[in-house]
Amino acid sequence: MILKVSSNTDIGALKTSILGYLKSHKSVCIDCIGEKPNYIATRAIIMAKMQMPYNKTFYAEPKFVILDTPE
Repeated sequence: MILKVSSNTDIGALKTSILGYLKSHKSVCIDCIGEKPNYIATRAIIMAKMQMPYNKTFYAEPKFVILDTPE
């Protein structure tokens, strides 16, 4: 599952989505481009990690993609 984050995404809603998908799936990907969407995604990940049960592990890894742009 890929969750797309924009500058208008609500942090609480994203956190809830992350936790919901982690209950039914083993992983979730968060896709964001830009300063504010990255901030929102980072906050939501931190908040989701704080709400995870202690017996569950949570691993977050940034992955950068180089976009092809016409010159």
